[in-house]
Amino acid sequence: MKKRILSCGALLFFIAAGLSGQNIRGTILGTVRDSSGAVVSGAKVTVRQPATGFTRDQNTNGVGEFLFTELPVGTFNVTAERAGFQSETQQNLVLDVDQRLRVDFTLTVGEVTQTATVEATTPVISTDSATVGNVIESQQVTGLPLNGRNPLELVTLVPGVNNGVKGSQN
Repeated sequence: MKKRILSCGALLFFIAAGLSGQNIRGTILGTVRDSSGAVVSGAKVTVRQPATGFTRDQNTNGVGEFLFTELPVGTFNVTAERAGFQSETQQNLVLDVDQRLRVDFTLTVGEVTQTATVEATTPVISTDSATVGNVIESQQVTGLPLNGRNPLELVTLVPGVNNGVKGSQN
């Protein structure tokens, strides 16, 4: 009985330790520059999730950078604006779990009433983090055969992940 309690406790510890490294939020970061390439400090950057109405804004720092952490996953519109420049909006940016999504702006001189809208595309490579990650869609979870329905086997779908060599200590 004592061994069973001990092994259950160890199992719970390893499950909790494995889950604590998981993040269900994402980050949007970037730099605001003018058309000459100089950084624009004090520009107001707003992230908005149209589906939920979630909105957060902040001003860029002295080197023109902004950082929004702990954002819920989903589709966002990001707007940058500063007096003397045209505002610019990048729409339909998809933020996935634990993703660091870079959104850079180049503001052009103009009246504040002018707005430039950019349709966003997802970059192939993230240069902001060395983390390897992937989002496993619900259709993959339901459509792929899982031996014993163990969801931890889905980890092997991520590029660069392997199960180790049989008979090794890994």
